[in-house]
Amino acid sequence: MAPLTILLVEDQPADAKLVELAVRAEPAGRYALERVDRVAAAALRLQRGGVGVVVTDLGLPDSVGTDGVARLVEAAPGVAVIVLSGSADLDRVRAALRAGAVDFQPKGVFLPGQLGEVIERGLTRHRFLAGLTGAGWTPTSPGPAWSHVSESAVVLVDGRVVLWSPAGAPYVHGADTSAPSLPERLQRELAPSPSIPSARVAATVDVRLGECLVEKVAGVRERIRFVGRTYSFGSGTRTYLEIRPASAASAAPTARTATLRSTTAREPPALDPAGWADLVALAGGNPGFVGEMVASFVPFAGGLVGDLRRAAAAHDSDALERAAHALKSSSSQVAALPLSQLCQQLEAASRTQHPPDPGPSVAAIEVEFRRVVEALNAARANAPDSAPAAGEARKP
Repeated sequence: MAPLTILLVEDQPADAKLVELAVRAEPAGRYALERVDRVAAAALRLQRGGVGVVVTDLGLPDSVGTDGVARLVEAAPGVAVIVLSGSADLDRVRAALRAGAVDFQPKGVFLPGQLGEVIERGLTRHRFLAGLTGAGWTPTSPGPAWSHVSESAVVLVDGRVVLWSPAGAPYVHGADTSAPSLPERLQRELAPSPSIPSARVAATVDVRLGECLVEKVAGVRERIRFVGRTYSFGSGTRTYLEIRPASAASAAPTARTATLRSTTAREPPALDPAGWADLVALAGGNPGFVGEMVASFVPFAGGLVGDLRRAAAAHDSDALERAAHALKSSSSQVAALPLSQLCQQLEAASRTQHPPDPGPSVAAIEVEFRRVVEALNAARANAPDSAPAAGEARKP
């Protein structure tokens, strides 16, 4: 069987490198990865066919907000689109799902097998939603994709529970009666807004997501996170509801083979030890891993530091926000958490109506960036593929 082609739409090299490493960690021959850095390039590639799933960032040079998601869905409605973003703001998640994304994942380290789980779940969800939004769909014939739904899922028609996956059964009360129902609190959360407009068939008219405490069938109370997609069909609606425990966490790293030390006794290490260990686990013993991460991160991030300096000198708040956001995301991908936090603070300050003088913040970011480069070079010098330390390939 030919490998499934993943089209990655990502302009940040460090973020792209993490996805590449995650694909490498999957069984050989399962996936093939292609990458473009613009929505327009992705749309052209989709026209040629052969793409199984799109994995895309939101902050791309030729898109604003979730406009890029909508364009990708329009270019190839039959291809599942999964969003990876450095920001998990609820409004952004909601907008991406309304635009047609089947999943929204925060950027970070995918340990071996995790990316594959996300992709397979997204493909199954996409296939089932395609049937659910079809004119001929009925609860008695939900389609073959339903039997592959492994997540906790419930389907409602006009607000009534009609289907649930095995994993979703603990959330369905009265499953053996003629009127099964969701926990009362969850039912209230999904109640339609009075202002929902009428829509054509297969148009998403409402997306609900959030967190609440519910009582499961066994009487156990549990805090859950949920996403509900409601589609309008004239006077009727169909809803696909996903549920998961709010406490669900990623699997722990299987290896912690890197040792990182702070450059001084008083300040935190430039690279977070636990985050770096996750990266090492993702690399799976790849001897060239550290060199690849340095080569991906340093030139790109150095250019962003230069962009910050120029934007500060020009008092350009929009440019400051864009560069700070991009550097925040890339820094977190190499476990440079102090640098990422400084960028996050500058990003937030740049959004205010009267932002403070960005000079001190940019200066602090420059100092921290140099610490990160030193730490990455030290990690590379201690790696099995030991090589001469790379300087800042592009001076910021």
